[in-house]
Parts: sequence; C-alpha cells; structure tokens
Amino acid sequence: MKYEVLLNDRPVSVNISEAGLRRLKKTAKPLLIEVELYFSCLIKKACHFRELENIDDYVRVIDGLYIHFRATMTHKCSIDEFENDKAADFPIVNQKPYIPKWVNLDFYGNEWDGEFGYVE
Repeated sequence: MKYEVLLNDRPVSVNISEAGLRRLKKTAKPLLIEVELYFSCLIKKACHFRELENIDDYVRVIDGLYIHFRATMTHKCSIDEFENDKAADFPIVNQKPYIPKWVNLDFYGNEWDGEFGYVE
C-alpha cells in the first residue's frame, strides 16, 4: 500500500508491503521508522525500526506506524571503523532537500527492512 505524508514540509511516499501491513496489525506498540542520512567521508542511508511508547514527536503514516528523519555525522573518518563509529546528530538548518522522496518498508524473515531514495 502507498501512503503520502509530509515530513518536514516535504511530501514523502511511504510504500508498505502486504507482509508489513500484516505485521503492523500484530504489534502492541507503535512502530517508528527512522530514516537516517549518515554523513562521514562517505554518505550512508539507513532505516532503523523501534517500538515506541511516546509518539508525539513523530509523523503518523497510518495507525501504528510513524516516521522520522535524522541526519547524523561521525567525528572521524575511518573506513575500517565506518560501521562501528558512534554518530552524533548533524544540525541541518534546512532539512527539506535531504528528506527522501520515497520510503519502502517490508517485513520478512521476522525482521523489518527498509530503503529510501531521492529519485522517483
């Protein structure tokens, strides 16, 4: 299913697979998808999933599913430690150009999977 939301004043298309919709119906707590753009010597895109108690600061996609954009950065550039480096919030004054145009969500192998992009 395809849903449209405004994330930081930018329209985003959120596509959820049938398996994902079935899983959402079974969850007790709302699910947050955090769309992360990670700046370092490389740029990395990641989707993180976690269950929430407090949903006030996030954008509702549908009942039980919320979305949030986060830009992060590393304090050093080391290819060997790219996956292990601790990231800090990256203060982007105007986030709108960095918000993706689409997000795809799926649930398989007992795990959530997500991807996002900028070209339609």
